[in-house]
Amino acid sequence: MLKRSALLMVLLAILAVLVYEQQNQMAPAPDASIGQMAAEKRKSGNGGKDSAQTSRFATEEKKDDVDEGTDEDTGESDAKTEQASASLVNVSALMGKQEKDVIATYGDPVRKDPSAFGYVSWVYTNVDDGYLVVCVEHGEVVSIVASGSAAAGFLGNERASFSELEKAYSFEENVPVETDDGQFTFRLTGEDYKMRPLAPVDDYWLQVYMDIHTDEVSSIRLMTDEVLLKQKPYSLSYTGTLPERPELSEEQMKQVEAANEQQIFERTNHIRAYHGLPPFEWSEEVADVAYLHSKDMHDEQYFDHVSPVKGNLADRFNTGEVPFAMAGENIALKYVDGIAATEGWLNSEGHRVNLLHEEFTFLGVGVYEDYYTQNFLKPQS
Repeated sequence: MLKRSALLMVLLAILAVLVYEQQNQMAPAPDASIGQMAAEKRKSGNGGKDSAQTSRFATEEKKDDVDEGTDEDTGESDAKTEQASASLVNVSALMGKQEKDVIATYGDPVRKDPSAFGYVSWVYTNVDDGYLVVCVEHGEVVSIVASGSAAAGFLGNERASFSELEKAYSFEENVPVETDDGQFTFRLTGEDYKMRPLAPVDDYWLQVYMDIHTDEVSSIRLMTDEVLLKQKPYSLSYTGTLPERPELSEEQMKQVEAANEQQIFERTNHIRAYHGLPPFEWSEEVADVAYLHSKDMHDEQYFDHVSPVKGNLADRFNTGEVPFAMAGENIALKYVDGIAATEGWLNSEGHRVNLLHEEFTFLGVGVYEDYYTQNFLKPQS
């Protein structure tokens, strides 16, 4: 049997960050370093996303993403009590269960998103302060992503430290996976081990996304062997046959990209809520700029804030006719999905500054295949 070795770039720290600020005088042209400030705002031509791109969600929809807990109406309070009870459910109990079991536990999802891995993501944004995505394939739960109170029932302590988790779970740097189709070994780097360790739990896998800046759990991902092997989130060597991802049409890929954009937006706002910050508002104009940069990076085969064709972030905002007092950008490449990219940004100091910035008020997200861009905006007064 032929032994193959695949060293993957997936989920490594392939990230970059940039901040631009309008000034009264011209500033030097920015490079890709953290915290670089931008040139004075200039007007330029109009830019736009391909008309076939799936429409993104309206700004108003995001207002339900973060529960502020201030309603005084009795009916509202009763509803929140029911949500609180649901949030204490051990989400792992749903692994392998049917759709009806998910609905009996959490009710109908806010929406159902397509994915690149064959499952459909049932998104719940209203489980107290938590964010929950239940992934269903052929009517069965194959993966779950949970944060905040949505993860509390599984972890006991939703903000457990790394040392606490290391005592509770069998984290290793070389993780063997054996299926009927072969033998596989994931090889975690030291950074992987600290930021997103992997452990077997019963007949599924637990991946923990740590916030290394606070030494707390940020979110968890539960998944079957097949989902883990389809996602390939670490370097991998194996003998046998890997499960194949489904082939997506152009329209299906656009729907997956739009789903990743929305999940990045929602997860970012849940992170901000945990840190006591107001949620970003969605900006379609800023999202257009972000999408075009992700597509440009893919088409021109580069990974940088400065495009050889479209220029720097200030140039791209000007082309899109987006006025700004200050603008910022996070980019990521080859993450398995939008939530994984967001967790990666959270653990990079420069990207974290943008995610938790107190002056940025608008966010636009653009995803093209596995290129991810967040653009942040502080509007002109």
